[in-house]
Amino acid sequence: MATQKLQDDLYDCKPEGFYQFIKNLKSRAIYFGWLSEGGILQVVPDPKKPDEVRCLLDDYGVFSYDRLVVHEPTYINSDTRTAQYNCMLFTCLTNSLSSSGKAKLNIHDKQYLIGEPPIESGLCLLKILIREVTSIPTPPHR
Repeated sequence: MATQKLQDDLYDCKPEGFYQFIKNLKSRAIYFGWLSEGGILQVVPDPKKPDEVRCLLDDYGVFSYDRLVVHEPTYINSDTRTAQYNCMLFTCLTNSLSSSGKAKLNIHDKQYLIGEPPIESGLCLLKILIREVTSIPTPPHR
């Protein structure tokens, strides 16, 4: 259930559907624990402030893409619940996108493939989606 599409109409990554898409994702995240303490969507946006944990869905503007790229290798290739949540989040997002929505994000595929061997990052895909829909600039992946 965690990986099923968020809504009947697949999301095309257009601004007018963004609020509802994020609202549906947040409902899914609450149900499956992605927002709980230590959940995948609860991240420290600034490593100099380790006690300041924020939700990517609520405070996406304070998270830099670079911060997420640094955060992802801490768990992405591990045998942990967080790594499992990452896989679920990625699959949920891709299952929820229309063909045109996927096309808008797939041109940035190197930005959501993390580590060696490369693993698909749900957090980075979400950040890229948010960037593309809201025009929040994100520097290119190295």
